Amino acid sequence: MQNLNLVHLSYLTLCALSDGVIIANSKGQVLFLNKVAERLTGWDIERAKGKFLKDVFIVYHEDGQTRYMPSLVVGLQQMDLPDYLVFRNQAGHIQCYITGTVTHFTDEEIMFSGFVLLFHDVSYLKQRESQIQYDFFHDTLTGLFNRAFFDVEVERLSGERMLPLSVIIADANGLKLVNDVFGHHEGDKLLQKIAKVLRSACRHEDIIARTGGDEFIILLPQVNREEAQAIVDRISRSCNEVEVSPIPLSVSVGTATRENKEDSINSIIELAEERMYTAKLRENSMVRDEMSKFIRKTLETHAGETA
Repeated sequence: MQNLNLVHLSYLTLCALSDGVIIANSKGQVLFLNKVAERLTGWDIERAKGKFLKDVFIVYHEDGQTRYMPSLVVGLQQMDLPDYLVFRNQAGHIQCYITGTVTHFTDEEIMFSGFVLLFHDVSYLKQRESQIQYDFFHDTLTGLFNRAFFDVEVERLSGERMLPLSVIIADANGLKLVNDVFGHHEGDKLLQKIAKVLRSACRHEDIIARTGGDEFIILLPQVNREEAQAIVDRISRSCNEVEVSPIPLSVSVGTATRENKEDSINSIIELAEERMYTAKLRENSMVRDEMSKFIRKTLETHAGETA
């Protein structure tokens, strides 16, 4: 009677666990699933009994594409599952991330050998880790990549197969003026508008980073100088078409192209930066006059509305 009570208590414990539990015999055939395992695998215990573990515990590596099967090795005491295995639902979408252990056990008294697979949902940890990684590599204000990510990508794109590699450096005109006259919240809006323009002008695979207060750098793999200039032209047109206040949208742009592996990426970036500053000096007087007129008009309009 006491042994029976212990067996019943063990069964209730397995059912009450917040982790998923699957028990299989030495051949890998499922004998038991608790409720959590039923929910995560999509198999109820009656349908799963006698099925092979590979047909019930269907998980993938973190990439969501490569199938993973735990090794059922007799004599293996315990093996950790990889972090962030993926359960996919019937539509093929990621349902949750899990990790856990698989343990071989033997009960000589009842002459039984089998495996216990213990796993739990770690989707929250995965989401948190992804958010930390996103924050580390992105500019909070614009959502663009930041300097840290840009530096990593410079190394990645240094290979010959990325040639020609073009670089565009864009510098926001009038940001200090806007911050001083209208406040930093308006300056932030200006930067966000510029980020939107840069995104719309570039391809998905291009690297757009905010690397300074008013400076943006774009890396364009396998883009020649003519194609890069076409992107610069799109940026200029988009700035002219965007209706923003308190000042017109304006950026000074410089571009350069790495066409052979002998040229370093850093030298190309420096050349693009020189050309950007040359453009800024050339345009500075005209841009400043235009912005001053626009600011005066905006302030006069605002004064008239509040009079």
